[in-house]
Amino acid sequence: MKKIISILLAFVLVAALAACGGAALSGRYVIVEMTDNGNDQIPRLETSGVNSEEIYIAFQSSSAMTMALMTFDGIEEREGTYKVDGDKITFTIDGFSQDAIIDGDTITMNQGSSRMVFEKEVA
Repeated sequence: MKKIISILLAFVLVAALAACGGAALSGRYVIVEMTDNGNDQIPRLETSGVNSEEIYIAFQSSSAMTMALMTFDGIEEREGTYKVDGDKITFTIDGFSQDAIIDGDTITMNQGSSRMVFEKEVA
């Protein structure tokens, strides 16, 4: 009986959060996995002098965020917006949108053969 009640309460909570539609995220998420065609790219970053913790997503409000990414010129911070819809998050920077999946304190972005996984930093 306790299991049934727990499951029902969890379902109601998930349904209520989904109905709210734009949950606000907070804090900083750092990259913990970066692959391309299944090959780990984090060692490549580190050999080029980039600490993987320099690549992050920082949420400032219910819709604003900063993303620090590796470019040909080094690490660049870009301001943008985000929108949460259930377990999906859509980032928009400079008119370009990228979808990702939220699972607890993890955000996963897949684009073609590339994958980036960010985890929330613990204060």
